[in-house]
Amino acid sequence: MVSILIVILILLCCYVIIYQLWLLAVINRDIQTIRLVRTSSRPVSIVVCASNELENLKVLMPLLLQQKYPSFEIVLVDDGSDDGTATLIQQYPDLTYVRIPPEEKVGLGKKYALQKGIDAAKNEIILLTDADCRPASVYWLTEMTNPLQDGKDIVLGISPYRTPHSLLGALVAYETAQTALQYTGYAIAGMPYMSVGRNVCYRKTLLQTKRWNAQELNIASGDDDLMIQSLANGQNTTVCFSPSGYTHSKSAVTFREWFRQKLRHYESGALYQSKHQWLLGSVLIARTIAYLLFICIGIAGLISGDFPSLFWPVFGGYTLLLTITQGLLHNILSLNKCWPLALFFDFLYCIFTVVLGLLSRYKSTVNWK
Repeated sequence: MVSILIVILILLCCYVIIYQLWLLAVINRDIQTIRLVRTSSRPVSIVVCASNELENLKVLMPLLLQQKYPSFEIVLVDDGSDDGTATLIQQYPDLTYVRIPPEEKVGLGKKYALQKGIDAAKNEIILLTDADCRPASVYWLTEMTNPLQDGKDIVLGISPYRTPHSLLGALVAYETAQTALQYTGYAIAGMPYMSVGRNVCYRKTLLQTKRWNAQELNIASGDDDLMIQSLANGQNTTVCFSPSGYTHSKSAVTFREWFRQKLRHYESGALYQSKHQWLLGSVLIARTIAYLLFICIGIAGLISGDFPSLFWPVFGGYTLLLTITQGLLHNILSLNKCWPLALFFDFLYCIFTVVLGLLSRYKSTVNWK
């Protein structure tokens, strides 16, 4: 029986490592491809949806205006704020301001605010970000819009968190790196399934074809990944991998805050296309079962004093290969400085992802902030 479990464990470990190496190879090949670089000059509308984000907007607005880009507008959608956000427009006369009174929308999440911003945008190219985000450079606009060529309508951006120096901060960084590996890798492989709404670029004509159904409107999350589920395909979607095109946002500082945030994000997973649910779910299940087998076989070995001959080689080999893959991921995307402790954080990542994923199926949220 133990020998069969070891064989299953080896197969699971091989699947997880091969899966990650495949995604890394896809991303690295795309980054290394020589492309014709064109200085983007097409007018862009930056759409920012905010709900009681006055202090963040005070920081973000000057950063947006510092962008080295010839023609762009800023569309600020004020989603029922009562913190004085409306007074901000007096400092920026060229700002396109959309105010949504609290009584105008109830329980419609960020999607309603986003649609208002899209409708108000004057330009064909729309770049979305959030009030708590910070562009990585003054070339953010250029980097995010450059890939809109050769029939591309969507550019997925990367948005790491500014994390605290704590266990939670390291876990958030690890989870962010895993998410980025998957959604960017799948997009380049021709199977886009999600984006981060705080850094993504669309053509307006494509966005205007999206019609939210009742099931989508029933959850607070999904303005980013469900948009991609509906509009993206292997031909019209690409990724901006340039660090100058990143945005950075502040992460949760307590586990409770992070749990609430992830529960909100995971709600939309139930509405993914079946192929995406299977592909993403299979590797998570494989990782989780592998850790359960490591634990069970390890405990049995401690109790009996007799470990299977292949246990430690498999455990050591998996730890080494997992650490190498996470180091390669950090080298390519610069997302996770804690990669040397990959096994520990991967174990925590699996636990929290499974638990929060299950909880999200039974606990719905109504507010996007």
